[in-house]
Amino acid sequence: MRKALIAIVVVFVASLGLVNAQEAKAPKIGYTNANYIFSISPKAKEIESEIRSRSMVLRKELEKKQEEFRTKLDDYEKTKNSMMEAIRRSKENELRNLEQNLMELQQGAETEIKNKTDELIAPESDRIQKAIKDVAAENGFTCLLYTSDAADE
Repeated sequence: MRKALIAIVVVFVASLGLVNAQEAKAPKIGYTNANYIFSISPKAKEIESEIRSRSMVLRKELEKKQEEFRTKLDDYEKTKNSMMEAIRRSKENELRNLEQNLMELQQGAETEIKNKTDELIAPESDRIQKAIKDVAAENGFTCLLYTSDAADE
């Protein structure tokens, strides 16, 4: 009986030690919002300005091509009834080609802006992620939860 009582006490004391050890190793949780950090970084305004500038240049090019297409289309509409069949078909082909080129230019501009945005944001995003990890390690955080603003979702 005495041995059983000693065994129970030893198990109880050991379990108290395990509970204390688990409490000492409880995770330290940190919260961060990388989007917010990026939005207040000095580099964010530079990136936004550069993207806006390139977008304006591409938009002007696109508007110029759209105006050229509209002018040629209007000219065609005004004179199509008096054209010979071969000339009318030639103008229609030219208009189709212009329209196709216009669509390709628009898609190319969208792709260029996306690629430029990714290219400019990546280094700043990497810098922010490294800073978050450094601060987490420095402060002993074992778990980081990334949050976002409700407006970002």
